[in-house]
Amino acid sequence: MIHAASGRSLSFADLATAAAVKTPPKNPPLKPASEWKLIGKALPRVDTAEKISGAAVFGIDFRVPNMVCAAVKTCPVFDGKVASVDRSSIAGMPGVLGIVDIPNGVAVAAESWWQAKEAVDALGVTWDYGAKSAISSAGLADQYKQALASDGWFAAHLSGDKAAFRQAFPTNLSAVRIFILVRGFGFLWSCKADWRTDVMAGRDPRTWTGWIFTRDLWTGISCRMRFTM
Repeated sequence: MIHAASGRSLSFADLATAAAVKTPPKNPPLKPASEWKLIGKALPRVDTAEKISGAAVFGIDFRVPNMVCAAVKTCPVFDGKVASVDRSSIAGMPGVLGIVDIPNGVAVAAESWWQAKEAVDALGVTWDYGAKSAISSAGLADQYKQALASDGWFAAHLSGDKAAFRQAFPTNLSAVRIFILVRGFGFLWSCKADWRTDVMAGRDPRTWTGWIFTRDLWTGISCRMRFTM
């Protein structure tokens, strides 16, 4: 919050305690359209030119001295794990520095990300898919049908006169099936970390401002993760 006349400013956090005890107005007036500054205007993005030209630097593009890159391969089934790894399958591939076991998969470290990606794709991995390997879209659809036909784990909150509601708003029910989808990123999720013998320090890969956070990692979308070593 900035007071234009005096130039004084306060953060929202500074004002939160005082704002919490205020009673909001019942019918606050809306700003008239004549005073709108942003609504209804097509404003150009400030990052379009750099992204089109390829000049924009993303988290995966940034490099620091002596940095190595890693690409991972994880089990395609939830709760699955690695049964075996044929480490000889990528012997001699350019740039490969090593293979690292992770809880539900394997990672390959290399001199560049592309070398790591090519190596992890070529790495011979046998999976133990576990008990959830039998799960299928058809099986999940049957579970949903059973749940909808009963008062099982799928239940809506109901109150009031249901019969009166049906008379006022008659409806025709139909089934709609939607695939289970996970939001996909338009970029490769990456992370930058500065590994030392005494500290883990992470930095913002978009700006490289030099911020150091003990035992932190920074992803390409500036999501800080803290852990104890």
